[in-house]
Amino acid sequence: MKNLFLPVIFLCGVLSIHATVFHYEVSLNGPTEFPSNNSAGIGFGTASYDDVAHTLKLGLTFSGLTGNTTASHIHAPTANPFNVTNTAGVATTTPTFAGFPLGVKSGTYTNTLDLTLPSSYNPAYVSANGSNTATAEVALTTAIAQGRAYWNVHSSTFSGGEIRGFLVKQDEGPVIESVTASPSALWPPNRKVIPVTVNVQATDDHAIVSTQIIGVTSNEDSGLGIEGSDWEITGPLTLKLRADRLGGGKGRIYTITVQSVDDGGNRATSEVTVAVPHSMTR
Repeated sequence: MKNLFLPVIFLCGVLSIHATVFHYEVSLNGPTEFPSNNSAGIGFGTASYDDVAHTLKLGLTFSGLTGNTTASHIHAPTANPFNVTNTAGVATTTPTFAGFPLGVKSGTYTNTLDLTLPSSYNPAYVSANGSNTATAEVALTTAIAQGRAYWNVHSSTFSGGEIRGFLVKQDEGPVIESVTASPSALWPPNRKVIPVTVNVQATDDHAIVSTQIIGVTSNEDSGLGIEGSDWEITGPLTLKLRADRLGGGKGRIYTITVQSVDDGGNRATSEVTVAVPHSMTR
């Protein structure tokens, strides 16, 4: 069997149970406020939206504020993406994020908003977006994805906001560092099917949710008298290959394609080969 790409049927079922998590980063400062200010305060934050759990996980570290914190929110939607002269109303919890450190010039904050709950929003934002949390969630997450949402930290010195920054998507795809197969050569060519295990080393800036074999090809057709396929995918990273090659050829090469998928739905593929050599040097 030659150049036949076999999809792993169970792959779709596995992936369908995974959420897509959209990751964002934000850098906050005074010059990004409108009107801008000369505060030496800075902040760095992250936001991760899970479209199955309907949650927005937030994290922020800030320091150097001129005044003491009075509130913090995400504002949306601005008229234009990443436009520092645009402002927008408060979209999230009022009068401030629950648990946000108040009365301080520096601090750290983490929280997860349940976007199915009215308490995660400014009531006026829900009213302006369909009067229910489902449509408010769509509106907020769309604004974030479009670069039309900013995180603002208000202080006693700058009541309208001392530092702010637009949320920017930050989600690199997975990187497959190496792929090996064991065994990498099948001998003798006795036409038996041999179990093979594929080992994959992959990294991601957030999380890898699956790594699987997605296809197998061969540079040769099946030998005479062979019925059925020369390979069978038996698990995410296991398969069986037939130890066979054509007598008049230079040897058979099986090419195995693997794919890693991260929590953002980004994919990376790589290949590894297993040989049935024409001859073995002893």
